[in-house]
Amino acid sequence: MKKAIPLLLLILPLLTSGCSIPGLDSFFGGPQVKEYEHDVLIIKDLQAIPSEVAPGQQFRIISYIQNIGKDTIPQSELEYLKGKEITIELYDYCEGLFNVVRVNCPGGEHKEGEGASFCKINKILPGQVVEVDWVLKPNDDIKLETRCPTDGMKVLVRYPYRTTSLTTITIMDENEMQRQIEDGTFRWKESYIVAGRGPIKPFLYVEDQQPISQSSGSTVLALQVENKGTGFLVYETVAGEDTKYENLIPSERISIQLPEHLDPENEESCNFVKTGDGYSVKDDGIKLIYDKSPKLLCEVNIPDKSQQNIAKEATLHATVDIEYEYEFRDKVNIVVQPKI
Repeated sequence: MKKAIPLLLLILPLLTSGCSIPGLDSFFGGPQVKEYEHDVLIIKDLQAIPSEVAPGQQFRIISYIQNIGKDTIPQSELEYLKGKEITIELYDYCEGLFNVVRVNCPGGEHKEGEGASFCKINKILPGQVVEVDWVLKPNDDIKLETRCPTDGMKVLVRYPYRTTSLTTITIMDENEMQRQIEDGTFRWKESYIVAGRGPIKPFLYVEDQQPISQSSGSTVLALQVENKGTGFLVYETVAGEDTKYENLIPSERISIQLPEHLDPENEESCNFVKTGDGYSVKDDGIKLIYDKSPKLLCEVNIPDKSQQNIAKEATLHATVDIEYEYEFRDKVNIVVQPKI
């Protein structure tokens, strides 16, 4: 950053004099990142009983869905997705060749006939395993050994989730920085980033070396979102009779909380926008491409001494909350074997 030149001027004489600067060997190191569980909801087991059947013989597909996270799903703190349920669906089961007789949902809910491939669950507690099973029947008139679909019948699970991340930002008084450099105790620092539970994780990076001199004027933050789970992000929109799915987190589901006085310098140099008591992102939101979004940059002001009196050094923090729907899938093979 051009406003970080005063710091470079402090260091340059030491470089040219041959003196060593403690911590310079980690100049190009990355932030310390702690990540909690990615997949918080899983299909613990999926099986067909029996997996080889005769024409007209009923069989069951049994799925065991487990919450391995620490929160009830859906979480109570959901804001934009409040009221959304967990959906478990049997799909691509060669409809017409096989017929779904009924689905058994937790809590004694049973559906038969049309719509029986869906199951909706209000909540799954931490550590809880729920069983969802489907009863199917192949046609009576199948004459040849049949594997349909050849890669197995599929089950999907879709659920809403909220993930929070935290990033530290270290600022140092310019005089204190000068003193530490002169007496050889100065150390570069990196942000400490904690990415909470959930498959989609937001990361807020500080693009400048830290500690940042309070006199530097500004620094650049970069927001990036990554898919760390085994499924994919789902954003559903309906236009008329068409349903569209996008790999998108809309801007209204993104909440960025910056430290006091660490405000964006101007609209042109920031992809964040003010929303209520925090910030979101410009345009439609954040789109993932190959499980990772582009970095959204924002130049923010470093608070001066009149705004925040830093005697020596201060560690500030910023948080990012995102809400999203996530989907993952599994499959199981079925063989219809006619009697000879």
